[in-house]
Amino acid sequence: MSEQDFPPQVPPVQPAATTPVAPSVPPQRKSRAWMWWTLGIVLALALLIGSCTLPLAMLLRGDQIGGDGFGNDSIAVIYVDGVIAGTGDYYSGYVTPEYFKDLLDQAEEDDSVKAIVLRVDSPGGTAAASEEISRYVKAAGKPVVVSVGDVDASGAYMISSQADEIWAMPASAVGSIGVITEIPNVEGLLDQLGIEFQVITSGKYKDAGSPWRSLTK
Repeated sequence: MSEQDFPPQVPPVQPAATTPVAPSVPPQRKSRAWMWWTLGIVLALALLIGSCTLPLAMLLRGDQIGGDGFGNDSIAVIYVDGVIAGTGDYYSGYVTPEYFKDLLDQAEEDDSVKAIVLRVDSPGGTAAASEEISRYVKAAGKPVVVSVGDVDASGAYMISSQADEIWAMPASAVGSIGVITEIPNVEGLLDQLGIEFQVITSGKYKDAGSPWRSLTK
C-alpha cells in the first residue's frame, strides 16, 4: 500500500476559551433622603420668612438720623390697598376699620414714630367703613401724609382728604367722592297724562329721589 492510500492527518481542534460572565447585580434604589432634607429646608425657610413679616404689612422705616441703620426717628407706613369694607381679611384684599385702627394705634404709641404715611391704592368701598377710617385719620395726633399709587377714589379719597397732605403722580386717579347721582323726573309727563301719584311715607324725606316729583330743597 502506498502513502497515497492514507488520509492526511488533521490536528485536533481545541474548544474556544470562554470568559466567565459575572452574575447581574440588581440596580440599587437611590436614596430619597435628599428629597426629605430639601423639603425640610424649604419649610424651615418659609416659616422663618413668615415669622419675620411685620404684622398686617406695617413697615417702620428709619430715616437714619443720628446714626447708622435705624435712627431714633421713624416713619410708619400703613398700606390702604384693596376694597374698604366693614369686615374682611387684609390678605384677601380688604381694608377694615379694625385693621386700620390697630396699625394707627401702634404708630401713635411708638415714640420713635414722628409721622405716618398712608400708602393708598384703593378704588374705595362701603360708605360707613370709609367714614369711620377717615375719622381715625382726622383724629391722629401725628402728621399724616398720603402717598397715592394708581387709584385713590371714592371712599379711599374720603380717607385721604383728612390727611395733612396728599402726594400723587400726574397719572394717578384721584377724587370722585360721590360726584354724581342721576334721578329721572317724569312729573311733567304725568301731569300731561293726567296721572297723579299719592305717596304715603313715615317721614318727610322717605321718598327722596322719587321720579314722580321734583326734588325739594
